[in-house]
Parts: sequence; C-alpha cells; structure tokens
Amino acid sequence: MGLATLVKSTYLNQSRCVKRLGVTADLTPATAGRALFTISGDPIIVEYIFGVCVEDIGGGAATPFLQLTANAAYGAGVAPICALHASIAALTAGELLVMTGIAAGVLTTAAVQGIKSTAEAVGLWGPATGGGDFVILVPGVVEIVNAVSAVSGLVDWYMWYKPCGQQGLVVPTTP
Repeated sequence: MGLATLVKSTYLNQSRCVKRLGVTADLTPATAGRALFTISGDPIIVEYIFGVCVEDIGGGAATPFLQLTANAAYGAGVAPICALHASIAALTAGELLVMTGIAAGVLTTAAVQGIKSTAEAVGLWGPATGGGDFVILVPGVVEIVNAVSAVSGLVDWYMWYKPCGQQGLVVPTTP
C-alpha cells in the first residue's frame, strides 16, 4: 500500500463534525423543512446529530423532527430521520436536543442540561453499553420540520459523520 493510499484511507475513516449556526425555532408549520445540512458525493454514516439551544425557546409549542430529502439520483424521496418531539417550548439556553438513532425514535431533550452521555436512560444513540446505532444517509438535504410554530429561540445544529467514499461531504446550509 502506497503512502497516498494510506493517507486517503485514514482520511476517509475519520469522523467529521459540521455545525449549522443559529436555526430559529420560529419555523412555519409545514411538511417542507428548513435545510440544516447538505450531503453531497457519496452516502455518509451519521454517528450523531444534535442541537444546542443558544437562545431560550419562548412561547408556541414547537414540535420538530428531522428528515432527509434525497437527491434526484437517489429517488428524491423524503424520509424521517426521527419522530416528532412533544414540544420544545420550554427549551432553555444550554439544553441539548438529541436523537435515539432509530427513525421512529423521538427527538428529545437531554436529561441533564448541557450534558449528554451514553449513561443516560433516555434519548440514547444506541444502547447504554455505548455500542451505538448509526444512520446511513444518501446525498440530499437534512431538514428540520416543525408541526407547530414557536415564537422565538435559536438552536445550533451539529452532525458528526463518516463519509462512505472519497466524495462524501456534509456542509451546513446558509442561515
């Protein structure tokens, strides 16, 4: 194995994290969402997607979930990445929104403000042993969709992933 192949292999196997700044909680109720991340090139393995509340969510009863709208080359389908959260109306700065890693799993708040660990019994990404599930996403757009509008608040979103090929890339959408 040559040095270039070794470097490329190491690079491809490294986890990457991308951040989408300041997504407002004031989403118009709709089936179409607000774009968070664009996946291009090859499919990716998502190890974790989470949001950090940076400005208290005030009023309303926002009930968000995440979905993928695949590119045309992958059928242009829309699929939920997680189920509807009951409400994030009381979310305060420093709290986390996390996923279970199961499409039917609910987007939930972390049990401890500002901390999310595999020792928590609720909202785990995988089993309590830390083994973890993963989600494979094809190129497309990851969106947040809200069934009910909130009136204020901001959430920064993060995606931790590994590309499945040389061209797998995730970029945050423009706020």
